[in-house]
Amino acid sequence: MSKTIAFWGAHGAGTTTLVCGFAKYLASQRQNVAVVCCDTLCPTIPQILPHLTCGPNSKNTKSIGK
Repeated sequence: MSKTIAFWGAHGAGTTTLVCGFAKYLASQRQNVAVVCCDTLCPTIPQILPHLTCGPNSKNTKSIGK
């Protein structure tokens, strides 16, 4: 059975840190995990994946999953 868990919080409240830690824990328990970031005003992908560069001037044209 699949389940959906949603987290939300104020900017700077540690929500991204909590979500990443929880996702890591669930993955360590052999659970399938997908983290979906939906904040369009202050995207957190650069904090989660600092090595990933994206945008129109980026040389990285591959998906994160490939």
